[in-house]
Amino acid sequence: MLLSLGCGAARQSGGGVVTKDAAHSDGPDAATSDTADVDHSYGPDAATSDTPEVDGPARSQGTLAVDTTCGMVITADCPNDHLTDGRCGLEEAVLALNDQKSEYGCNWSGTMGLDDRIIIPTSGTFSVSTPLHISRAATIMSSDPGKLATIEAPEGDDLFGVAPNLPISMTFQDLHLIGRGEWLDVQASGISISGESPVGGATINVTQCWIEHFSNGAIVASDVTLNVTDSTLDSNNNDFGDGGGAIFYGTNGDAKSQTDFLTITNSSITHNHSTKGGALQIQSNSISRIINSTISDNLTDGGHGGGISFANNAGPLADGVLQIVESTIAYNGSTEFDGGGIAVGANRELFVDNVNNKLYLVGSIVANNCLARMNADRSFTCLTPNDVFGDIYQLQDSLLGNSMFSTIVGVERGGQDLGGVALMDVDPGLDPALTDQGGLGEHHPQVHMLKNTSVAIDATAAIGTLMGTNVASPIDQTHQPRGFDYPPTGAKTFDLGAVERRTAP
Repeated sequence: MLLSLGCGAARQSGGGVVTKDAAHSDGPDAATSDTADVDHSYGPDAATSDTPEVDGPARSQGTLAVDTTCGMVITADCPNDHLTDGRCGLEEAVLALNDQKSEYGCNWSGTMGLDDRIIIPTSGTFSVSTPLHISRAATIMSSDPGKLATIEAPEGDDLFGVAPNLPISMTFQDLHLIGRGEWLDVQASGISISGESPVGGATINVTQCWIEHFSNGAIVASDVTLNVTDSTLDSNNNDFGDGGGAIFYGTNGDAKSQTDFLTITNSSITHNHSTKGGALQIQSNSISRIINSTISDNLTDGGHGGGISFANNAGPLADGVLQIVESTIAYNGSTEFDGGGIAVGANRELFVDNVNNKLYLVGSIVANNCLARMNADRSFTCLTPNDVFGDIYQLQDSLLGNSMFSTIVGVERGGQDLGGVALMDVDPGLDPALTDQGGLGEHHPQVHMLKNTSVAIDATAAIGTLMGTNVASPIDQTHQPRGFDYPPTGAKTFDLGAVERRTAP
């Protein structure tokens, strides 16, 4: 079933809507498989668990042309997205999706419950008056693949509230989600997800999205598998409760939650703030992965982890794993506690059962993070270097700018020790400016390039394995090939971090 949101010339006709495959891989093996080549082809979705069986000839995908005269920007003539005005706006479309029937001026065609989608025009800005609650399998996406549809959040509340009650898949794709301000004294998230249910197993995909200016984090997720791909989470704040300026990700610590995973791929998480975990707060006993991504210019004020806080502020959480592969964690700050870049298990005096949580670094740069002072304009000034606080179970083909507060765990304690090219206590030679170096679609996550004198250029002939698995990707965060060699020697050599330098030094 497909709902197409049109406005004037932007209205879509029944058969002409191009759609994207939302069937992203799930589970523990998904993180590395989609880094090499993310499938951006557009076509039918794989069936989800709540999709009905279809006998006989295949049924056509339903199409609904939606009149958004009062579903776009709020004006005096259209004070909000009325449920009684006879026009099918964005709010009405979501209600029709959840109820699986034609209502509020939204008239379904095709087979409801079969590959349901809501298609949003890329012209104008949708401004909604109430949170959009979704509980069914669906894809919410723009009408033009690669271009963003823009939605402005309601005043003082979440934009999307997701509560899957079945092991289904939901996808948010090619969307620009805008909050009402990251420093507002309200708990308003871009996408708030609660996946705890008797069966569990839901998967949420956020693909080629730009989420900014929310006051309770861009994404707050618990007890689901969350995949964030080719997205930007920028200028969000979370000073409430569990923290995580851009993402809070949590599992409840039981055996069932070990089937839920966090994977961040080809994305940038920048300029976020929180009292716990400036960019990310990960409270999970499963596997979390950050691949081909940039985490930069985030700040925690009064908590742990300027960039990433892992297994610090709740418990019991034991045996969690955080794998950071071919990524750059830089220029983040913490105003009070060690772990300007990453803090692992830093609150053990409060959470004594938070043990054996493991950090692995492969092909990555963690440098230029710091203890900091927050300025009056809420920027921050670095005072002393401070990259990783806690145990590192593997430092493979990676650069750690400052090792003072880190412990490299050897094989005698179950770690992998140092491997390949392990550079410690050196300047990585990063350009401090975040710049657009290309990528997929019209909006590109910004990255730090390597200066021409960087020791991370051509640092290794091959990115090593992670826990015995080859995790190297043939592309970098911007989807350009890895493995340029200067000067040419015949064999490929690889730069460290999220982006391969593409011009000769």
